[in-house]
Amino acid sequence: MNKVQTIVSITVILTVVVIFIIALQNKDRVEDFDNFISEHPSIEESTDLSSYEVKTGDTIIGIAKKFNILPWQLRTANNMSGEDTLIHPGEMLYIPLVIWETYHGKASWYGPNFHGKKMANGMMYDQEKILVAHRILPLGIHVRITNLNSGKSIVAQVLDRGPYAKNADGEYSREIDLSYGAAKELGAIEPGVIPVKIEPLG
Repeated sequence: MNKVQTIVSITVILTVVVIFIIALQNKDRVEDFDNFISEHPSIEESTDLSSYEVKTGDTIIGIAKKFNILPWQLRTANNMSGEDTLIHPGEMLYIPLVIWETYHGKASWYGPNFHGKKMANGMMYDQEKILVAHRILPLGIHVRITNLNSGKSIVAQVLDRGPYAKNADGEYSREIDLSYGAAKELGAIEPGVIPVKIEPLG
């Protein structure tokens, strides 16, 4: 093999490698965004249970938040009625092991009109901070959000509720709302709505 053939062979190999790398980086890219279907979060509940002793000042909501589960999940594990919130110090509660699964959906963002207003967790919304709003995931849980078109990823905490935008069929059209700061990091400011992968981390 002469020098020219060697250079050509190396060039072909490098080209194949580059194409392969690009393909890997874009394997989740959403080409048809208009028909991109938002999924909904699902959970895998284990039969494994841990226990927790109720302390003075504890509430069902507070205990559920501490273990990144929802109040109804805590009530169900302890055979409590839907509206039952009465617990006593020293009482033992079963804590279910709940695994929130990764899923895909559309993410929007909210900013100036909500800046300084109270969020669902009682804190004031700071649009520059990295945080998100979700309708279902427990407040306080951390999630990794990946922009499926760019591969950019952030980890943020669910501190607020939303989004509540619906389509013509009356179904929720977006799965997560990004703060302005989170949207900047993910490149969502200009498009407004982007396809994302949502990974609850606990």
